[in-house]
Amino acid sequence: MDRAQAYTLEGTIAAIVVVLAVFYGLQAVDTGPWSGDSDREPDQLGTQAADFLSVTAANGSLGEAVRCYSSSKPVIDGDSPAGDPAPFERQLNHTFDRQGVNYNLYVSYWTGSDGRERAVLTSTDDDSLAIPQQNAGSATYQLALYDDDRARYGDDCSDEGPRISDLDDFYVPDVNEDSQLYNVVEVRLIVW
Repeated sequence: MDRAQAYTLEGTIAAIVVVLAVFYGLQAVDTGPWSGDSDREPDQLGTQAADFLSVTAANGSLGEAVRCYSSSKPVIDGDSPAGDPAPFERQLNHTFDRQGVNYNLYVSYWTGSDGRERAVLTSTDDDSLAIPQQNAGSATYQLALYDDDRARYGDDCSDEGPRISDLDDFYVPDVNEDSQLYNVVEVRLIVW
């Protein structure tokens, strides 16, 4: 009888040791690829991008960024060599850059009967970061520009310029000069 109890105790201790070894071993191994969480990441990034575009459109900074983009500000990337970045760029920094999330920002607009044209608003010196990965999320937002909207200038887009309909060199064309609607711009944000 004493011998049976010893075998039972030995087996119990061995089972506890095996369970603890498996438990500690799983903590050292990344089980993320097997858990299915990676399938949700593009959806979460897409939701975050859509929320970002909605918030910046509501507070007006998205429209300012679109009207500021020109030859004087060829890239909207959150960097400003002189002073503070524009409100839209500060929000990009806070929402994505500080979190280690890469992004590309595009605008496309009507060119009249020729269809649509696209402009890239962000760029990076690192080619490996410029191409969206498989787990990228995206969102689009359509923004109406009107003849009376003012162009924006300066590193922080704080300088108000003339009406966009009065500019000959504004990058978005007026698709109907008889209408107050200047053009409809689609802003596309891809994050990964």
